[in-house]
Amino acid sequence: MISTAYLLIRVEPSMARKVYDALQRMSGVQHLDVISGPYDIIAVVQGADFTHIGRLVLDRVQHIEGISETVTCGVIPIEQ
Repeated sequence: MISTAYLLIRVEPSMARKVYDALQRMSGVQHLDVISGPYDIIAVVQGADFTHIGRLVLDRVQHIEGISETVTCGVIPIEQ
């Protein structure tokens, strides 16, 4: 089963386009939106498991120039 997480991203002023473009090219990022509020970008990321998502965030996303903060919200499937 594929794991999914929502990634809330805060970026430095005037860096939203650069960060958005870098995320758009990254494997594992399924969807991106620029948003208003306390965060600037929300991304839907997927991986083989939550460990894979954690590595994506720690090793790749957080190294993008212009990102100042991330919050990873793992999706918890609820069986019906």
